[in-house]
Amino acid sequence: MCQAAEKDFMENFDKVPSDVTILKTDYDTSTQLKSKYGITMQDTWVQVDASGNEITKWNSGGEGIKTLLANLK
Repeated sequence: MCQAAEKDFMENFDKVPSDVTILKTDYDTSTQLKSKYGITMQDTWVQVDASGNEITKWNSGGEGIKTLLANLK
């Protein structure tokens, strides 16, 4: 996550729905996750179900929580 998006995210974390769990990974070292979900660029978010199956995926473009809330299904 870029610094601007992370700052926005931390400042607005209370807006994240209570039933959403967020896991932050390192783009450079999380090669298995990148491969599994077809991640090709940093700042990509993947929403998964309880079994780890992809529901949707998006790139936040550095906008932080705004794109999370707009893209959750």
